[in-house]
Amino acid sequence: DRFFAHQKAAAAESRSNDRSDLMLKPPPPCIAFMWLPALIQTLLISLWLTGFAMATDSYSSFVQTHTTGRWQWGGLHRLSGRPKPPGGLRRAHRAGRVTMEQSKGGLRLLEWTGGIVSQGTLVKTARFGWREAWRIMMKELAPQSDEGDFVRPSYAYTNTIEFDPIQPYKYHIYVGNACPWCHRVLLSLHIRNLTDYIGYTEMIDDPVKASRGGWAFDDTHRDPVINANDLRKVYDAFEPGYRGRCTAPLVVDKYRKKLINNESSQIIRFLNSFDPPQQTPSVDLYPPSLRGTIDELNDYFYEKLNNGVYRCGFATTQQAYDRAARDVDEALMRLESILAERRFIAGPVVSETDVRVLPTIARFDAAYGTLFRASNKRVRDLPNVSAWLCEMWALPGVPETFDLAAAHDSYYRSLFPLNPSAIIPTSPTLQEIGVTDESIRAAPIARARLGVLQGMSMEGSDVAPGDVFAYKKQPVLVEV
Repeated sequence: DRFFAHQKAAAAESRSNDRSDLMLKPPPPCIAFMWLPALIQTLLISLWLTGFAMATDSYSSFVQTHTTGRWQWGGLHRLSGRPKPPGGLRRAHRAGRVTMEQSKGGLRLLEWTGGIVSQGTLVKTARFGWREAWRIMMKELAPQSDEGDFVRPSYAYTNTIEFDPIQPYKYHIYVGNACPWCHRVLLSLHIRNLTDYIGYTEMIDDPVKASRGGWAFDDTHRDPVINANDLRKVYDAFEPGYRGRCTAPLVVDKYRKKLINNESSQIIRFLNSFDPPQQTPSVDLYPPSLRGTIDELNDYFYEKLNNGVYRCGFATTQQAYDRAARDVDEALMRLESILAERRFIAGPVVSETDVRVLPTIARFDAAYGTLFRASNKRVRDLPNVSAWLCEMWALPGVPETFDLAAAHDSYYRSLFPLNPSAIIPTSPTLQEIGVTDESIRAAPIARARLGVLQGMSMEGSDVAPGDVFAYKKQPVLVEV
């Protein structure tokens, strides 16, 4: 505004004096720069300083003497005519100390701008620019509310999944190892022994190779349905004109070329009702007598734990993070207290709630508690949660559903707004978080005392003696 006001005033003065030699006056430098964002100012200053530094060979300009500790010029000798420091100084203290010539000092902005811009101004400007750039990237990665809370997007496809005796093998599911929502689908498939009827393909998470999302295929993980190179091609092939993020898990009808469902909670509920006639006995993850408890716990743990860790990691304000972190801590403590009294979360048998919570707990110490800053608590320090994790890991098929090291690397590599340095710390192993062969063998024995039903019958389900699953009652055929 000041810039344009200055220009108008100069133009008015030119017309009133009727002087052809009076041109529009350039505004003072301080006014001209007021309209530039702080980020652009920082960039311009940085570029100027970089050019000057390179021209004067200043990357190796300072050498600290061994005796006095003073800084001496070594790079401006070409311009100033001053002689180079002795070679001994430039190689000062080879043994045991790195000289300035051997180190990288960056642009040395504080040294060059000390007499022009104060350190406080430079730091505030850089902090503002960095934070605004980070906010933009975070909003692209994860939708935000006005208060800075992560808002999970809705899902476009919520069709039912039913066993079709005419086409029993028509469904195919796309999943990814790092994704907890995909993990719960894989758990349902393996626990209910449905992999002979519903195939699945594991994708790689590569946001560089993929488009409109992060999921892609490679030589090891190929798409067996349409030979696509990323998940977007699957969406486009089965739903031309689709707009939105291409998310997983995704269930497709490979015969009709139709997208069926991409909402994980619905998928696992539908998989529990997917009952091929040859599949007997059929594991019931949603037994009738526990449905009220399962529904209540599902809602609670989704908001405060499953999605709570993402609300921590993707929060863009301190207040939003604080709310999410409190929810995560509360959920962990409630889970620990529940598992002190029950063998499994909703009751004496494995249920849908266990399947939904396990992916978050399995990733917690490796990613959510560290990269997402979700809590200062660790799963390995919660004895009942740790014992439950070991017992879940002992179930047939469960270990094959998850690769902890690969998931850990994926979080740190792919979510670059959370890890801009791209430095990947060493991943904890399953043994380090408490899932050892010894603990797996000991957990069921110790926890069997926590309310296991020995041969008792629940409404609509049967529990075999010593078993951890409820089974659907099979209809009794009566000859007429």
